[in-house]
Amino acid sequence: MYEIQHWGIMGKTMEVQRMKELLLLWSRFQSNRVALVGGNHTAARFCTR
Repeated sequence: MYEIQHWGIMGKTMEVQRMKELLLLWSRFQSNRVALVGGNHTAARFCTR
């Protein structure tokens, strides 16, 4: 029983780690995209989509 609970906790922490990594990657991608296009009209078009 303990082992099952332990693995459940492990799985949850792994998921949290993955989520954090995804969020970091996403925010980095967003800032990079903004920096790349700058005040370009294409940026506005992407935002509305």
